[in-house]
Amino acid sequence: MPEMNGEEMLDAVRTNPETTSLPVVVVSTEGSDTRIEMLQKKGAEFVHKPFTPEILRDTITNMTGAVCSHGCEGGALQDSGLDF
Repeated sequence: MPEMNGEEMLDAVRTNPETTSLPVVVVSTEGSDTRIEMLQKKGAEFVHKPFTPEILRDTITNMTGAVCSHGCEGGALQDSGLDF
């Protein structure tokens, strides 16, 4: 990102009262365990590139508490209006 890195973006999201509890998934090639742990301490989930659609789906499902309505095999996730 040209203006800030992911950690700075996450700090900005967390300091805004309207987005403080917004679920955040960081997708990166980052390999530093220390950096990943820092992002997780700030409430973000981390997905390593490359990733499969299933990994991203499962991460979002776990973060949001969405429930798969069709066995998660090409079906939609339904909870609070989410539709994946």
